[in-house]
Amino acid sequence: MDVNFEYYKIFYYVAKYHNFTKAAQALNNSQPNITRAMNCLEQQLNTTLFIRTNRGVQLTPEGERLYSHVAIAYDHLHAAELELENEKKLEQGTVTIGVSEIALHLLLLPVLGEFRRKYPKIRLRISSYTAPQAIQTVRNGLSDFAVASTPAEVKKPLKAIPLLSFKEILVANAAYKDMFKEPVSLKKLVEYPFICLGKNTSTYDFYTRFFLEHGIAMTADTEAATIDQILPMVEKDDTDTLTEAMKNVEGEDYVTLFTCTPYGVNSHRLLVRGHSVPYNGEDDEKAIANESMLQTVKDYYMLYAILAVAAAILITVLIKIIRDRKVSRGSKEGGK
Repeated sequence: MDVNFEYYKIFYYVAKYHNFTKAAQALNNSQPNITRAMNCLEQQLNTTLFIRTNRGVQLTPEGERLYSHVAIAYDHLHAAELELENEKKLEQGTVTIGVSEIALHLLLLPVLGEFRRKYPKIRLRISSYTAPQAIQTVRNGLSDFAVASTPAEVKKPLKAIPLLSFKEILVANAAYKDMFKEPVSLKKLVEYPFICLGKNTSTYDFYTRFFLEHGIAMTADTEAATIDQILPMVEKDDTDTLTEAMKNVEGEDYVTLFTCTPYGVNSHRLLVRGHSVPYNGEDDEKAIANESMLQTVKDYYMLYAILAVAAAILITVLIKIIRDRKVSRGSKEGGK
């Protein structure tokens, strides 16, 4: 049944006001048009929806049933319109932000409380990444915007807006306080144990480039997964550092792994921290199913390859047998 949805909208207002004239005023239309539309609706549904009286209209039992459904649908549509309008005004909705750890501490955390007070109905979904990863989430449509530290490569159509500049300082253990009373050259600095964030972070890239510009190769003795691991490493000796970095923290859901890098050489220490993420069993099942299907296809190809090789060997053997027999017959006939 192909009914004009405009008729349902008009029906909603007529049923709401129990009057064709009031419905026409609410819809900025004329009473004859409203009456004509309701007559068409009754004809298309092949039922009587209204009882017309001098004082207005009353819904028939069929009209009551239809109104109960139409009213719900109209309320949902109206709520959707309000929700979209409020999102435009930043009154409600969800904003997804990809953020690097330095940007999180310097920019977001100081203003989150004020933002929540100003926009209490806006939900924030903040995910921590390295700076390159945070920018990639915007490019992939996973984040509405990213807040990241530089250096970071931002290609069109994305646009970078500088928000804050800051200075990084070198922090040393108390054991080195006498060594740094005078300025220390970069060449001398790399002789000391160096701790910084790991590879694939903007901080690591920044210092690598900075040292290379001065003709020096920077090598980190210890690579930390997060900023909050660095100060404990600097403040304490190796044993206390590992104990502090790897201990359980109440209210946090993560695990820290102590390992070495590069593989097979193990010249540098590496702390890796893994955070828990929502588990979606359906995704795993799909991945397992896809992997199983791929393995099945591989098995079939392997079987076909084995059969082809076996067939080739068999054909070769048969040809050799046939040739040997021909040669044997020829020899016998020549002897006679």
